Amino acid sequence: MEQELIKEFSKYKKKELYQWLIVSMIHPSNQKFGIRYELLIHTLLAIEEDKFLNEELTKEKFEEFIAWFEKEYSSHFVMMEDFEPFQQTKLIPLFLDGKKYYFFYGSLERPYEVLKQFYDIVFSVEIEELNNIKSDFLFSLQRQTDILIELTNDDEARLEATSMYIPTLEFFNKYKSFFEVQNIDKNYLHNSKKISPVTEIEKMYDFGIDKETDKIDIPQLDIDDIDLDDSLYFYEMGMNNFNGLHTKIADEYFYLPFETHTETFYSIVEHIIYNNQFQSLDMLNNSMHQRMIKMLSYFFGKKQLSMGLMDNAKIVHSKYFDVISQIDKNKTILFKFISHSDDLFNSINNVARQSFEELDSLKQVNELFAFRYLNENGIEVSQVATNISEVKIIIIFEKLTLNYMLNIDEDWKAKNIFIYNSLDITPPTKHINHPAAA
Repeated sequence: MEQELIKEFSKYKKKELYQWLIVSMIHPSNQKFGIRYELLIHTLLAIEEDKFLNEELTKEKFEEFIAWFEKEYSSHFVMMEDFEPFQQTKLIPLFLDGKKYYFFYGSLERPYEVLKQFYDIVFSVEIEELNNIKSDFLFSLQRQTDILIELTNDDEARLEATSMYIPTLEFFNKYKSFFEVQNIDKNYLHNSKKISPVTEIEKMYDFGIDKETDKIDIPQLDIDDIDLDDSLYFYEMGMNNFNGLHTKIADEYFYLPFETHTETFYSIVEHIIYNNQFQSLDMLNNSMHQRMIKMLSYFFGKKQLSMGLMDNAKIVHSKYFDVISQIDKNKTILFKFISHSDDLFNSINNVARQSFEELDSLKQVNELFAFRYLNENGIEVSQVATNISEVKIIIIFEKLTLNYMLNIDEDWKAKNIFIYNSLDITPPTKHINHPAAA
């Protein structure tokens, strides 16, 4: 596919190709074909400008190109397009600092939540290294808002097609300027050569370079027209292939697909935060702890949150857990938050193990759990026998990445320990068994 696309692209002007692709991509009918457009744009941008013959690209020629592409390669996208996207014309407002924004959903399952999480993690504290990104983040959201408001009032945006929709010239001319940008931070300029090329095997299976090779059980394949050393760092499905927010064509700058911006922002900041040179991790962790406590306070109410586990002498048993909630006389949830780390897997296992040991040691030493609360009348203490107290532990982590897989060996649920991303936290009471009705 790569070489065929290069051959077709090289006939025309790079800028005109880019504009037709990027404008076509935002038409609501093309939402389900986002991966196709990302592949086409990514491949186009990887071609050096002196390779183009610079023929004029008319709408008719663009239609011919898309028709050829669909005929040849539509079958390659069947699995990746086997989902029903949330309709882009149904706008979800995102309120940040009292201002309302709209955003492109792309292929993310929970775009609102991941955008909100990003903002809460990165901009909840004043850190110069991170605040430098804030203006680009908000400017991107504002540009998306402007486009989406126009689209919701655009008659052509309501048209639907079963194949890749080609917009009219009127639509093209109306929206192409939205992707032009004057002043950029060159640190956020996409560079195709910074993305590692996929292997020959990956190319074979993902892109059908040789449809017969999937029957051949050999580690290396002789693909005539592809040299990995000189490869165009071809698109890999299922991941964000852009490492910037903008691209440069000739002497002009353009926005990359807004559908990819959320993942790109995550990647940029993830690299900063989990770098050994980052000096402000404690500030982010403190902010995370405060946000989690606030969230739990909203759910339980302050009167259900204990100031600590104590004994009869009002001596604190343990300061290990971050939040304690006695939701019934003999039902308790202990919360522990995991600090930001570039080694999430080990952090989770270590905290889970230590939490289990901490609770076990408390039960062995004390016959009673005492809970201290602060209410209108001062400090109140309630007690429950440790041998009848139902205690469960919820561990909450917050990871600034959209690509994590947790392969935890130990079955912590069997030990009444439950582990959640802060995005996935469910009502904690689901973990406490309610007594059967009499």
